[in-house]
Amino acid sequence: MLILKFLISFLIFSNGHCQYLLSLAGHSEGVYSVAELPDGSIVSGSEDGSIKIWNPECQIALKTFRGHSGVVYTVAVLSNGNIISGSFDRSLKIWNPSDGSLVKTLTGHSSYVFVVTELSNKNVISGSYDNTLKIWNLIDGTVSRTLSGHSAPVYSVAELSSGNIISGSWDNTIKIWNPNDGTVIRTLTGHSSYVNSVAELSNGNIVSGSYDNTLKIWNPLNGTVIRTLSGHSSFVYSVTVLSDDQIVSGSRDKLIKVWNPLDGTLIKTLTGHSSFVLSVAKLSNGNIISGSDDKTLKIWNLDNDALNYTLTGHTGYVYSARQLSNENIISSSEDGTIKIWNPNDRMVVRTLTGHASAVNCVIELKIGLIASGSEDGAVKIWNQNDGRLIRTIAGHSRAVYSLVELPNGNIISGSDDTTLKLWNPNNGDLILTFVDNNDAVFALAVLNDGNMASGSLEGNIKIWNVNNGMLIRTIEAHSSFINSLAVLSNGNVITGSDDKTIKVWNVENGTLLRTLVGHSSYVSSVAELSNGNIVSGSYDNSIKIWNSDDGTVISTLTGHSSFVLSVAQLMNGNVISGSSDNTIKVWNIDFMSPTFNCSMTTIRTTSCTYSGTINS
Repeated sequence: MLILKFLISFLIFSNGHCQYLLSLAGHSEGVYSVAELPDGSIVSGSEDGSIKIWNPECQIALKTFRGHSGVVYTVAVLSNGNIISGSFDRSLKIWNPSDGSLVKTLTGHSSYVFVVTELSNKNVISGSYDNTLKIWNLIDGTVSRTLSGHSAPVYSVAELSSGNIISGSWDNTIKIWNPNDGTVIRTLTGHSSYVNSVAELSNGNIVSGSYDNTLKIWNPLNGTVIRTLSGHSSFVYSVTVLSDDQIVSGSRDKLIKVWNPLDGTLIKTLTGHSSFVLSVAKLSNGNIISGSDDKTLKIWNLDNDALNYTLTGHTGYVYSARQLSNENIISSSEDGTIKIWNPNDRMVVRTLTGHASAVNCVIELKIGLIASGSEDGAVKIWNQNDGRLIRTIAGHSRAVYSLVELPNGNIISGSDDTTLKLWNPNNGDLILTFVDNNDAVFALAVLNDGNMASGSLEGNIKIWNVNNGMLIRTIEAHSSFINSLAVLSNGNVITGSDDKTIKVWNVENGTLLRTLVGHSSYVSSVAELSNGNIVSGSYDNSIKIWNSDDGTVISTLTGHSSFVLSVAQLMNGNVISGSSDNTIKVWNIDFMSPTFNCSMTTIRTTSCTYSGTINS
C-alpha cells in the first residue's frame, strides 16, 4: 500500500492528426483489454496477469487485482458495476471494484478465455480457445448453454440489437447465433484469416476486424459483404463503433484508424503507441481508449485535430511558407513560382512567375514588398498587391538559399557560391560582399545586436559584422550541413542540421546550451514559437514541438507524405509547414500546453482528489 503525496502535471500530446490526451503506464506487459467503469475510471487487463483500475485524470492506478494465474485477455464492466475478467487460466472472475475483492470464479471452459461481455438479460457470454461460446448465469455461476460450431478459437463476441449473438473466430468466419437454443442462424465468410473483433453498427450491420489486415461491413440478414475497409498494414486486433457510427480500429501496425462506414473512407489515423494496438474502446465522454503491447493505455480526443487544412497548388516541392503582414500566406516552390494564398478560403490570390528555376526562399520586406531568392542565382523584388516584378538583382554565380532583412531595410543573401551579399533593395545596388571561405551558406539570421549569423555546408555558425563584412566568430556547431538558423527571443540561436539534431547556442561566447534529439532524419527548418518553445521540420516527414526549457518533445505532427522543408508560426498561433509532397499544411497547436495539476494529497476519482490509500 502506498500513500501518494505529490503533484503530477501532464501535457496533451499530438500524434498523427489527432491528440492523445494522456498515457497510462503501470502494467509490466501488454494491455489486452480496456473498459470504462460507471464513475469514469478505467479498467484494464494485461499479459502481466493483473487487472488495474485507473484514475485517467491523475494517470494513477488506484487498484491492482491479482488472482488469475495467467494472461488477462479480456475485461468487461457489468451492469451492477462489478468487473468480469477472462484469462489464460481458463477461468472468468468477477471482482468488486470498490475493495478489489473476488466475488466469484466461473469455470467451465477447457482452454483460454479470450472474450467476455454481458447480455441484455444480465447473463454473460464468453468465447474461448476451446472453440466454444458459453452463456453463464451469474447468480449461481453455472453454464446455461454452450454454443458449438466454430472449428477454431473464438476471439470475439457481441450481442446484436435483435438479441442474437455474433462471434468472430480463428476459423476465418463470423457466426450469428440464437442464444435461446444455441443454433447457428448464419455463417458469414469473406475474411481470408482470423476474425479478431466484431461489433454492430446502429443500422444493424456488422463490422469485423481480421488478421487479413482489413475490416469488413456485413449485412447480417443475407451474410453479404457490403464494404471492405483497407488501410492497415498488419493484423486488425480490435474494432469499436462510436455514437456517430464511425468505426475505430486498432492494429498490429501500431496505428488506430477512424473510418466512415457509409463509404469506407479513412477519416484519420492516430499514432502514438510504440507497439501493437491490442484493444480499442469508446468512453462515455466521446473519447476513445486504447491498450497496447507497449504496456500503456492511451486516451484520445477525436474532436481536436492538429491539422487545420492543406493548401495545394504547387507542382513542385514547397521550400518556404510563411505569413505576410496582411495575414495572407506566401510560399515559394521548386516549380519556380511564388504563390500568395488567402487563408480564409484557402485559394490562391496570386502567382508570381519570373524566376528561371526553383525559388528557395521568400521574405516580406518592411516596406511591404516581397524578396525572393532562387536556384537561378537571382534575387527578385515583387509588388505583392499586383504581382508585378519590380527588380531583379543579379550578382550571385550560384543558387541563393537564404534571405534576411536588416533593421535599416537592406537585405542580405546567402548563396551556394560561398558568399553573402548585402543589397539595397530600392535600387538593387550591391553594398558589400562577405566571403565565407569556400563554405556554401544555407541559413541566415539577424542577431539582437544587429550583427548576422550564418549557417553553412560545413556545419559551422559564423557571426558577421554587417557594417564592414568582417567575420567576428566561427562556432563549430554540427557534424553536417546547417539547414536552418533562428534567433530566440532571449538572444540565443537555434540551428537545425543534416546530423538530425537541433542545437541551442549562446553565440556571444560560442557555448552549446542544449542539443535536441528526436528526429530520425535531416532537420530542415527551425523556428521559435510565441510561447518560447521550438518547432522543427524534418526529412523524416514530421514536425516536432519542443520544450525549450528541457529539450523534450512535446508533440510530433505527422501528415505530410514527404520531407518537411519549412516551418513557421502564423499570427493566430498556428504553425505552417511546406513539404516536398508539394503541399502547405496549417496546424493547430493550441492544445499542446500544460492543462492541470493533479494533487495526490487528496485524490477523488471523479475530480482528481482521492482520500486514502492507493493499492499498487
